[in-house]
Amino acid sequence: MNRNRYVMSILTIGSTLVLSAAAAEAQSDPEGKFLTIGLRGGVFAPQDQSVQGFELITYDAGGSPTGLAISGFGPGGEVNLHTGLGQGDTRVWMLEIGGRVQRRQSEMSLAPNGEWDRYDNEMTAAAASLSRIYRFPMEASKVVPYLGAGIAMQLIRWETLHEPEGGARQWYRGESVVPGFQFTGGWRIPIYYDLYLDTQIKYGYCTGSIRIKNEDAGTETEYKKMNMGGFSLLVGISMDIKLRE
Repeated sequence: MNRNRYVMSILTIGSTLVLSAAAAEAQSDPEGKFLTIGLRGGVFAPQDQSVQGFELITYDAGGSPTGLAISGFGPGGEVNLHTGLGQGDTRVWMLEIGGRVQRRQSEMSLAPNGEWDRYDNEMTAAAASLSRIYRFPMEASKVVPYLGAGIAMQLIRWETLHEPEGGARQWYRGESVVPGFQFTGGWRIPIYYDLYLDTQIKYGYCTGSIRIKNEDAGTETEYKKMNMGGFSLLVGISMDIKLRE
């Protein structure tokens, strides 16, 4: 699968949609237009239990580890760049481009012979979304809350590696593009003129199938109807630039 081709397709489709929607609105609304740009980073928690996974260690009577089992990828870090065109200082078509990494690793020497057991599970995602955002300025407060919803798409890369000493290696890899939608909310606090501290809480639901290949044995496993989305808590900065009065 050509990952660059899918990423470029996501960027092209998303950019075309946001520019077209904003241009159509500008034709029908006499209020001033503005451009908003920003960068956010934070944490991501998957919703699907298979993606979240677990870590299990068993011990003998003396407290020495005798078994290690790991699945899934756990929570991870997320970053996104957002840009949008708005009308009237309150309505924005927002395009978000970003990515995340979830990684679960462990290596342990097991009793009684001290043989090591190693796991390295990693999931990465390149994501794009187009949302309609509504801001709610309040005269009595500097805090500007906002809410929105939109469509989303993720390019998922899955890799799990299990290497037990003296045993057969299990190395699975796969990629998939999964569509979905997202709900977003948060608040902005002015820092300096049109520069804001931006906090975002987001839920994404992107579901699809992904086929994972065992690189050693040549066999494949397919996961169907798996939700690759989840909850994000992001903090960053954003700026509004007025395009005309």
